[in-house]
Amino acid sequence: LSKTCTVARSQRAIGPVAGGVPLMMTRSNCVCSIWVCLLALSACQTAAPSEDARGIREASFVREPVAPAATCRMIDDVAAELLLAAASVQTAEQRVHCENIANVETIGYKRRVVIADTQQTAAQDASPFTVPKVVSVVPVFTTGRLEATERSLDIAIDGDGFFSVLSADGQTGYTRNGRLTINQDGKLLVGVSGDIYSYSHILIPEITIPSGTLEISIAPNGRVSGRTASNPDAATQFGQLYLHRFLNPAGLLRRSWLSGVTERSGQPTTGNPGSNGLGLLKQGFLERSNVNLAAELMALQVLESKRSALLAVMRTYGIELP
Repeated sequence: LSKTCTVARSQRAIGPVAGGVPLMMTRSNCVCSIWVCLLALSACQTAAPSEDARGIREASFVREPVAPAATCRMIDDVAAELLLAAASVQTAEQRVHCENIANVETIGYKRRVVIADTQQTAAQDASPFTVPKVVSVVPVFTTGRLEATERSLDIAIDGDGFFSVLSADGQTGYTRNGRLTINQDGKLLVGVSGDIYSYSHILIPEITIPSGTLEISIAPNGRVSGRTASNPDAATQFGQLYLHRFLNPAGLLRRSWLSGVTERSGQPTTGNPGSNGLGLLKQGFLERSNVNLAAELMALQVLESKRSALLAVMRTYGIELP
C-alpha cells in the first residue's frame, strides 16, 4: 500500500481564486500515493439518536463542512473521485455503527454491517478504474444475550427462528421480539415499547387467552396452556406458537422493527420450536440485541482517526464532500 503510481490524466482547477485569476492546471503527470485513494471515513458527526415511531433507534448526523486550504494543490481527477467514494463508504459505516449503538438495549435487535465492493467507472480520457461503493447493509443473525425477566409473557428464542405477526398494513411481518401482551379481546400480541410510542401486533396464528386465567405456561416446544378460574386444578391448552426459519435471513426486508419476505430471503419454513433446526422457547426471558458495545465504540474510534487524516488531505486539495 506504500507504493506510488504515476497517473497521466487531465488536471482540473480545484479551490479559491488567487489574485482574481483562477488557478489553472495543465495536462501533466501527477504522482499520487495509493494509500490516499484508500483512505476512508465519514464526513459527519453523530448527534443524539432519535427513536422512530415503532421503536428502532436511528442515528442522526450533522454535516461538518471541509474548510478549503489557503493554497490549493493539484490532484488527479481519478484520485479525487476515489477519495470521495471512500468517504461515502465510511459515512455509511459510521451511520450503521451509530445505529447499532443506539439499539444496544432494543429487544431482539440484530446488529448490522456494511457490505462494500468496488465498481468500475471511467476517467475523462475514458480509461477505466475502480472505486469503492456500498452494496448493502445486512443484519447479523446471531443470538443475543438471553436476559431473565421472571415475567410469564416474556419469551426468548434460543436458536434460529422468528415469530410471525399481522402488521398494520395487513401483511405478515417477522420478529424475534418475544415481549407478549394480551389485548382487551384476550388475543396474544407481540409489542415494542418506546420512550414515546408503543405498538403491538397480533401473533399468527391467533391465540386467545380466556378471561379468568390464573396462570399461563409456555413450553419450550411452543405449547401455550394455563389454569383458569373455572378449572384451576388442570391445565387447559390455549394454542400453539410456531417459529419460522429462512434460508437467507439476511435477505429479509427491514420494516422498522419487523422484517418482510423478499426473493433473497426465500419463503420461510414453519414448525414447532425445537423441530427442523428451529430454536426452543424460554419463558421468562427476553433476547437482548447482539450488539457488542465495546466493539462498536472501538470501530467508531478507528473511523474518527481515518476521518481526521482524510479531511486533512481533502483540505489540501480543496475537495468538499457533497
